[in-house]
Amino acid sequence: PNLYRLDSPEEPPVAITRFGGQGIRHPAISADGSTIVFERGLQIVVCGPDGQDWRPVEITGAIGAPENRFLDETLTRGASQLAVHPQGKALAFIAGGDLWVVDAEHGGTARPHPRGPARESDPIWTPDGSAVIHTTDENGSRDLVRVESDDPEEPDLWETLRLRRTFLAATDVDEYAARIDPTGRHLAYVRDLGDLVVSDPWGDHPR
Repeated sequence: PNLYRLDSPEEPPVAITRFGGQGIRHPAISADGSTIVFERGLQIVVCGPDGQDWRPVEITGAIGAPENRFLDETLTRGASQLAVHPQGKALAFIAGGDLWVVDAEHGGTARPHPRGPARESDPIWTPDGSAVIHTTDENGSRDLVRVESDDPEEPDLWETLRLRRTFLAATDVDEYAARIDPTGRHLAYVRDLGDLVVSDPWGDHPR
């Protein structure tokens, strides 16, 4: 099938397109009547109101990790392990096994960071308030991971929709109960059955 325009009931339809072979599906027209769009084969095609200057729309999709997805959910109980932003700007806490962050002053939507089957625990803020370090069991044993904004235009963790996660300590044994000194230069945590480990803030040079 092709597209036709019917100007009045007394006049015959006027052909807008004259494609052979594959037909047209799901046509739509803009509110001002200047652009028509439709599917043809595996393409999306746009053209003028009389079918002129038709062209396929080039669509480019990013390959790799998807954008972080968020789910709206109301939690009325079960929040624990509250950690307050160093300047009091936000709250990080655990609910339903996930890490959540919310604006402390204005409230609003708390976002899980991330949402998934793993269980998160023990959140702490870095001294500059740019990131949260917490424990996750997503790889089997408990590991330490740092979560921060990956959007230079929105650096606040409680506002961003793009996250960067960096594993600081990830071995075959448990790492947990992280603490960071006020200068942000040293990270301390417990490994395995109770060994105290101190490293730089990115988990390097543990001792």
